[in-house]
Amino acid sequence: MANTLAYAQLFQQELDRQMVAKATSGWMESNVGNLIYNGGNTVKVPKMTMDGLGNYSRSAGFVAGAATLAYETFTMSQDRGRTFMLDSMDVNETNFVANASNLMGEFQRTMVIPEIDAYRYSKLASLAIAAGRASGGYTPVVADVLTKLRADIAAVQDVIGADKPLVITMSTAVLNVLESSTELTKQLTVGSMASGIDLTYEVTKVDGIPIVEAPSARLKTAYEFMDGSTTGKTQGGFAANNYASVVLGGVTYKAAGLGVAGNGYSVTIVQGVADAAVATGVVDASGNLVITLGTTTGAVPIDMTATAAAALTYSGAGAALITKSVTGTASTVQVATAKTLLAGGAGSVAAAKNVNWIICGQNAPIAISKTDNMRIFDPSTNQSADAWKLDYRKYHDLWIMDNQYPSLFVNVKESL
Repeated sequence: MANTLAYAQLFQQELDRQMVAKATSGWMESNVGNLIYNGGNTVKVPKMTMDGLGNYSRSAGFVAGAATLAYETFTMSQDRGRTFMLDSMDVNETNFVANASNLMGEFQRTMVIPEIDAYRYSKLASLAIAAGRASGGYTPVVADVLTKLRADIAAVQDVIGADKPLVITMSTAVLNVLESSTELTKQLTVGSMASGIDLTYEVTKVDGIPIVEAPSARLKTAYEFMDGSTTGKTQGGFAANNYASVVLGGVTYKAAGLGVAGNGYSVTIVQGVADAAVATGVVDASGNLVITLGTTTGAVPIDMTATAAAALTYSGAGAALITKSVTGTASTVQVATAKTLLAGGAGSVAAAKNVNWIICGQNAPIAISKTDNMRIFDPSTNQSADAWKLDYRKYHDLWIMDNQYPSLFVNVKESL
């Protein structure tokens, strides 16, 4: 029978290596340094404190000082996993390694790595915003993107010094604007950058600082990491937290807040039966909106243009929970329709904002990801099906020590 323990160890080592090599945030794992990890979901991070210089006395000599090295224990908050089955009729012991390697490698490349990148960048952004190390309200344009970027770099270097190595993480869309900038004459170069393992790769540099390119979908301030079991979330994975919205008759109805978990805001448009020439909109305490279109004195239904619908003043306990704006042409007719659920919006956290770039000290983020206790069961051991069973579990997280915050700065598109 196959040595499933050896298979598991082989896959675990290769998946950990692939994680660092392929993740755009893989360079952050080079900062584990003296970190202590003995398995499970906890790590110990060294933290050093010491006194500064004092005056030397010719009579008393040196002033006593204290230096302390202690280990702070952190718990990895991200405990994620999946199990997969490979039917024994499709996979035998001879070709198991090849098939399982392809499956797990593709799963990690398309599902795991993007999620870990997104988590790390969103955590960096949220920590920076909470610490006052972020600015918002800037949409990158070719005319001044380099000026804005260099101003943020200067703000960091003015505190930590120009000799401390920095890394810039930037979305592909923003990097394209930067590379098209008219300010860039002889400003951009190409150089190599080391990842968290014995690999290097080519990156664009500005003023000698490497720019790590990441997909825009991974550079948001907030995500929902789905549990894989709740109705509507069985697909697992992650998604940016967005405001609920729906477009009806040329009008966008948008939830002003994300509401509470399980509340899927809705818009219901009905045709009134009483004689009335004015439509009304009533929002309940949960943010669900009902718009009643009026009728003429002869009981003829009244349709509304998009402009008129967007201009409605809503009433009700949740009137402040819905906003509206013209999306189509002003003449688009708003007509009665059935209830329409607004897409997204569940959850009580803040909506995601777009990150333009993250400037960070190369040694600041402490990131760790471990494929912990990968298990493989052959068909004769698997009690639930005649199939090879692969259990994949990933612990990961990211931290920044207090004294590293001055080297962090985040620029966000939306206002903060």
